Order: sequence, then structure tokens, then C-alpha cells
Amino acid sequence: MSSKRRTYYQLALSGKKTILKPRPGRHELAYFRPKGYQADLHGKKAIESTKPSKDGNVVLGFTSDTYLMLDVDFQWLPFVKEFAIKYARFHKLGSVLILKTSDDYLTDFFGNKLGKYCIIFGKPLSWKEIQWHITEARRIGIIERAFTKLRDFGSITIRVNAKNFETPPPDIIKFYANGDMTGMRDFIQFRNRFRNLGFYQENGGD
Repeated sequence: MSSKRRTYYQLALSGKKTILKPRPGRHELAYFRPKGYQADLHGKKAIESTKPSKDGNVVLGFTSDTYLMLDVDFQWLPFVKEFAIKYARFHKLGSVLILKTSDDYLTDFFGNKLGKYCIIFGKPLSWKEIQWHITEARRIGIIERAFTKLRDFGSITIRVNAKNFETPPPDIIKFYANGDMTGMRDFIQFRNRFRNLGFYQENGGD
């Protein structure tokens, strides 16, 4: 029987070049449990118990300059829900999609658990309108100051897949039907296609 080892390709973080790596033997693995998987471009389990690169997996995001998408960090979920629907109704921004982007262990002064979320509004807007809404969201206090820097970038990107073994893909928490659903329709199509790409835990991944 041949003793040749099979060769696999692993995509670098830059996405520009693949790195040729042999599949490690069991004695070379950095861990055994939980099992790790590296997803192929079809979103299927490609390599079992493989050693991830030191830089982690490729993080994929949905990028748009026509949809208002807000990263809402360290906020109480009931407040996030209330803000999203009232803001969408008042400014006629269409339907609303709320996602949980990652767990957090902070609490406010009342003991309410705070989390990290994303709000996507359905109505297409100009970038000038999006810039205004980012400024307004900061004035209200729903977003962090760092997020306002996106006003100068010309687009907003929201992650759709996992980050290494620590952070799973964002989960949909709530959908509010309020008219135009263009933004979440495009986002969900992209999310369904790429959310399973990357490293994730066997028991904690999707």
C-alpha cells in the first residue's frame, strides 16, 4: 500500500493565494476534541480534524452601499428590538431583520445581559442617506463610536460565517414585516450560500 500523503489546499486570509499544505497525521494535530472542520467552497465538511492556519479562517461578509445595516454592540435585546421597529416605522425604512452576531458576558447596571447584534433595514437608500442614519443612530446611542467611521468608507459589511472556533455564524433573532424587504432578501441569499464556510466546532457549529 502506498504511503503517500494526500495534499490539500487552504485559502489564505487575503483570499488572493492558496497555501499548499499536506494533511497532518494524528500525532501532528494540535487538538483532538472538539473535532475541527475546514469547509470547502460548497459549504461541506472537507477535512476532518485538520490543523487550522495560525491566522484563522477566511471571514466572509455581505457588503452594501445601498442598505442601512447597523452593528449594535453591548445592548440589551429588548431595547434593540424596540429601537429597530420604531426607527423603521418612523423613517419608513421597510422591514427589519435582527441578528445576533456573538455572545457577550457584560451586563448593565440593572443586571440585564448585553449582547452584540446587527440590524438590517429593507429599503434601499443612497449612501448620503445611510451616512445620515449612522450619525443619528450614534446620537441615539444604539451604535458604538467606532462604527461611525464607516461613513467615510462608502459601504458597510456584515459577517455571515464563523470566526475560527470561538464565534459561530450570526443567528437570526427577529424579523419585522414592515413593507420593503429588498435589503434582507439580498442579505439572506448571500448568508445562506456562505454561512457554513470556515472553521467551526462539531458540537457548536451549524
